[in-house]
This record gives sequence, structure tokens and C-alpha cells, in this order.
Amino acid sequence: LLDFVQQPYFTKQTVDKEKGIIAQEITMYDDQPDWRLYFGTIENLYENHPVKIDIAGTVVSIQDITAEHLYTCYETFYHPSNMLLFIVGAVKPEEMMAFVKKDQAKKSFDKPEVIERQFPSESKEVDVPERTLTMDVSKPK
Repeated sequence: LLDFVQQPYFTKQTVDKEKGIIAQEITMYDDQPDWRLYFGTIENLYENHPVKIDIAGTVVSIQDITAEHLYTCYETFYHPSNMLLFIVGAVKPEEMMAFVKKDQAKKSFDKPEVIERQFPSESKEVDVPERTLTMDVSKPK
């Protein structure tokens, strides 16, 4: 699992396949009233903060993703200093730590890039006090 996260492999074919899966998931969420209510509330609260942008993107926006984009994101954010490892189960913590340390000692990592986090200013007032959305809702039988 550590190798899977620390040695990515993206090709045009794997990215294109994943785009289709992500597009289905976006469409599925867009059809759920509870999700639309939740995310609509987030969108209404903020004017500038990026939290108002759905992390999944849109069916249209994900079409622009390439393997090169993913490698750039990986190189920027997927550094061991940005990661946490959780191990759950009937294991001995000392043995797991020894395994992880041995595994990581075999690898070398470039110094991570400095990530400048930006926090745009926001009003203390709700950005959009009211918005109406009408959609079909199925009722279980």
C-alpha cells in the first residue's frame, strides 16, 4: 500500500477510464437532494473561499485532466511529510512501525515544495441569503 501511494502510475488510458467513473459519481451526487442542499448551503455561505467549489469538479471540467496534471499534483502534494498512515487491525504496533521504517529507509524523497495556502477574505455575512432549486425527487414505494 505504501508503494501504491508513493509510486504513482498514470497513463492516458487509465486517466480516461477514471474520468468516466468520476463523471458518473458527479452525476449521481447531483441527483441527490441531500447533497444538493448541503453543497448549496456551502456555496451560498462563501463568496471567495475555494471551499465553495466542489472538489470533484464538474463533468465538463474533469475532461481537461491529463496524466501530466496528475503527476504535477502528485509531486506537489503527495510527499511523506504531508501524509498520515493509519493502521487498524489485530497488529502489533511495534512490528508495524519497524516494517514502515524499514520500508521508508529504502526510499529517498526530494525536499517537499513549499505550499503557500491562501485564505481569501470573506464577509461575516452570508454571501447568498436565498437560492431556490427545483428538481425531481423520487419517492420509495
